[in-house]
Amino acid sequence: MTTKIDTSDFRVPDGKTVLKKVSARVALRRFLEDGRLPIDNGIVERLHRRPAVGRRNYLFAGSHAGAQRAAIAYSVIATCHLVGVNPQEYLADVLPRLARGIVLRDVPSMAPAAWKLARESADLPIA
Repeated sequence: MTTKIDTSDFRVPDGKTVLKKVSARVALRRFLEDGRLPIDNGIVERLHRRPAVGRRNYLFAGSHAGAQRAAIAYSVIATCHLVGVNPQEYLADVLPRLARGIVLRDVPSMAPAAWKLARESADLPIA
């Protein structure tokens, strides 16, 4: 399959237009050759939006320690989503146990993935 590209815009003083045309041509060719590829990258854009918004919000964490705590909370919630655990149920179960105090050897069993396995083996709801 041969494609003809309008080269009239290639005669601009800067090379940016040329690079944009070539880049668009490569992406279009890949899309046309492999029907599994999406026409847009909306999924990736949405994934990149969370950290970008978060970076702006971290400026208002109040202190460095507050920003670290927020980062820990975001990491726990993201890990829950990654392993397929409802973060609200997970935190409702784990936080009271942490407040009562735990032994250091029990910490790994409270990670979202281990928590999920324990719930599955006990036939309790996960999400």
